[in-house]
Amino acid sequence: MELKTNIRVDGLKDTLIILEAIEGDSVKQLKKDADVAVRSTGVFSAIRSNAPSVAPMSGMVHNGATKWAGITSVKTAIPPITLRRLARKRDTPIISIHATGSPDGLGFDYSELAGIRRHPPRSRSKIPSTGLRGAGRGDGSIAINGQGDNMIRVLNDRFGSQEGRFAYEATIKKRPALNLALQVVLDKYAAIVNRKLR
Repeated sequence: MELKTNIRVDGLKDTLIILEAIEGDSVKQLKKDADVAVRSTGVFSAIRSNAPSVAPMSGMVHNGATKWAGITSVKTAIPPITLRRLARKRDTPIISIHATGSPDGLGFDYSELAGIRRHPPRSRSKIPSTGLRGAGRGDGSIAINGQGDNMIRVLNDRFGSQEGRFAYEATIKKRPALNLALQVVLDKYAAIVNRKLR
């Protein structure tokens, strides 16, 4: 599971559309420069240090699928930039920051997302390897008796009552520095566009 935060900068879409049309290679370099700019803000170390080094709950100290393994990967990803995509999307992220827990220990992912709900809790889990909601005992599903609510309460008490309490929170705190660093990159390429259009 990957948790992703998009960074957007004002004026990006117009600059990219013109840049792609008149000098496509510059878009590739803009992406590289954006990646370097994000890394220079210290956001990666801020994300890692904002997550606890030990399990935030005793129920995550085990060797099962929900064990706490912390954040094992923080990286940038740059969405594809094409004229077709730019024309279709009203708002274009310049870069995404991905934070990931261990593939065999989803404790970080669960803790980061705990509290996000699109619907009320279900009475039974899904049946493993099927994606189907369980109907009762014997089909491989388990009864859900408020375990998720308890987890949310504990995490809220210890780390604040907002989902995104580790990686997303650290990224939001770094947003002014991220915006400034990326705006410098965008201004550089806006100047290239202006020179080309003269």
